[in-house]
Amino acid sequence: MARFPPLLSLVLVLLAQALAAQEQPEVYVRTTSNNFFQVAGTDFISVQFVTHMAQEAGEHCADALPLSNALPLPILVELVPPDKVGFGGPYTIRPQPNGDVTVSIRWSEDTSFEETCQALASAFLVRSAIWRFGHDHAAAVPDWLELAMGLGLEIHLRPALRDELLADSRDTASWPLERIFSLKGRAAFSDLKAKQQCLWLVEFLRNQSPDREHFRRLMAGFLKDLPPIRLLVSAFPDKLTDERTMDIWWAVGYQATVRARQAPFFTMDESLAIMRDGSYLTAEIEGMDVRVGINELYGYRGNVALAKAARQRVREIKVDLQKINPVYYNALLSMGVVFDSWLMLEEPDDATDPDEPLELTDEELAYQEAYARFENDLQSAQLLDLEIKRLLNW
Repeated sequence: MARFPPLLSLVLVLLAQALAAQEQPEVYVRTTSNNFFQVAGTDFISVQFVTHMAQEAGEHCADALPLSNALPLPILVELVPPDKVGFGGPYTIRPQPNGDVTVSIRWSEDTSFEETCQALASAFLVRSAIWRFGHDHAAAVPDWLELAMGLGLEIHLRPALRDELLADSRDTASWPLERIFSLKGRAAFSDLKAKQQCLWLVEFLRNQSPDREHFRRLMAGFLKDLPPIRLLVSAFPDKLTDERTMDIWWAVGYQATVRARQAPFFTMDESLAIMRDGSYLTAEIEGMDVRVGINELYGYRGNVALAKAARQRVREIKVDLQKINPVYYNALLSMGVVFDSWLMLEEPDDATDPDEPLELTDEELAYQEAYARFENDLQSAQLLDLEIKRLLNW
């Protein structure tokens, strides 16, 4: 057997380690501030985006079913490239023997927003069932409750979707409660009508509950998979005396729910928060997380990582424009134009003489004009915000 000199052996070992490191893609891990989820994946922007969704998923689901944010480990969300997937379907949820929960999502450009919302909401319910009732209840979470929370999360993240779903539901009669409670399997998860029925039932029960604690106890009973009809009778004994009464109660409640008027816009405070959050981009640059304000973007023109984050931000702005308060509409639209025009700028040329006066390109002039317009629109919006609140004595 050939033997190598010690120095050569060390070089070969280091070379092998370096090659192995090159073959292993870098994995980015982010934990939500509420500690409900931890997101891991090989694409930085995707991890950032899903972490934002997971943060909101935790807030949305915990409103109905509070979960300790001091769990030993958060719910692990794995964004798995298609060529690495070892499961069928868009995602899989795996409860661990120690009570931890892992949800793996088939992650690519084709991954749908709806499937991601459902994966996060379902994983939260499974973890909540284990935390409340023990590991054996991981498989007991009723599918109809998962459907309700998944679609509810979609609306939570994209409020304009509510109006579309309500309009669609007004032409549909309520399903019998027994039909809703018996929903099971992948077919139900791809049936938008079924999801709507589940969502409106949960919203109706929230409105019927005398207080938040009553509603949360009811949701915990469903999560434990107690007999649902019996659970409703015990929760509303003054309203439900027999099966016919229950059917009428739900049919009338369904119509009241889908015909209720909703606030058409975010409040001014919510809209301002969207403006502030949206004016920053985060990307990994030279191995570090860098948070860049919209006023600092020019110095980063041509940066590939920030460009990817900017494109995602433009997509988010297009969604938010549907529900932003009219006071801030122009400012948010102008913000989107700033990011769009910044994406058109080329990376600065290192060979340029710093002492030579620079002549701005048409793209650079357009970017400067867009940023000036954004500053003016934002200042005008904030002044109008203050004036409205002063007049209304808020």
